[in-house]
Amino acid sequence: MGKFDFDIPKDLTKMLSRMEQYDEIAPSVLNAASPIVEKAVKRGYQRHKRTGNLERSVKTKKPSKNSMGWMTVVRPTGKSDTYIGDDGVIRTRKESV
Repeated sequence: MGKFDFDIPKDLTKMLSRMEQYDEIAPSVLNAASPIVEKAVKRGYQRHKRTGNLERSVKTKKPSKNSMGWMTVVRPTGKSDTYIGDDGVIRTRKESV
């Protein structure tokens, strides 16, 4: 019968041992990265700024784990109390949307 022999690189072994700590590391990685993403999203909304409500409403959710792995969400939240009329004037809404 044939003989099969191989060596696992030490770097790969070290990386795999860190993967055992995935559930401990992932939330802190997401917490470190989310302010960068939030800042970029807000910067993207600055181009469309009239009232500033959309930009101010961008929030980051806490990291959570689901069936696909760890995740966090950066998105606009809340409701708007104002709107821009056809004439370009900012008005207060009767009800928040």
